[in-house]
Amino acid sequence: MGAATLVEMEEEVRFTVGGYGTGTDQLPNTRVDRWLRWALLHVGRPGTYPHRELMTSATFALVASDPDYALASFGTSTDDVQAIRRVHNESRGRRLLPMSHRQYLDAARTGGGALVTGEPEQYAVDGANLFVYPAPTATYAGNTIRVFFYRKPVALAANPAIELAEDWDEIVIAGAIWRGFRALGIPERAELAKIEFGQLINEVVDRLAIEHVEDHDGRSFEVELHDLQEVTTR
Repeated sequence: MGAATLVEMEEEVRFTVGGYGTGTDQLPNTRVDRWLRWALLHVGRPGTYPHRELMTSATFALVASDPDYALASFGTSTDDVQAIRRVHNESRGRRLLPMSHRQYLDAARTGGGALVTGEPEQYAVDGANLFVYPAPTATYAGNTIRVFFYRKPVALAANPAIELAEDWDEIVIAGAIWRGFRALGIPERAELAKIEFGQLINEVVDRLAIEHVEDHDGRSFEVELHDLQEVTTR
């Protein structure tokens, strides 16, 4: 859990950005909070760092001949899901392998247009939907599918700190400063702030990676980022 509260983060951003062209009084909390939110979402992406605080899972039941499941159907808002880590059929004790949506479309139906059915072995993500392949037959209807995913970080409220580790407080502030200068049309300051933002991310990622190896006898992170199925809304 972070240490800086929302009020403290607002003060830091306003102190740095407020003196450039607009004045402190011209930067209401609503605008500063928007920059902080954008920075938090950037930092919270699994491609930036696989935050354990954002790892979670949920389940849904297979329906016969139905390959298509809305992400909201497994107990969460679609907007909360950033990327699918992996998918397991808990009833069968098997992991479903990822495939692209294009691969799914090519394989999902026979040449005659009939839906391919059987025991689901793979999954694909497209927009707000998760597809299993093949579509389940009646034999597998009711099987429990557990989806492990990265959710989006919770929006900052009045006083609570960010839910990520304290290391990320300064980085979220730096990201908000970058977006602040960019929004105010000060490109030179925005570019410098962007560089600092990136450097801070790299420093923390490198340090946490070293600490992880030291704490776990050389074992790597459980999730491999190239296997993530990112979720996009349309």
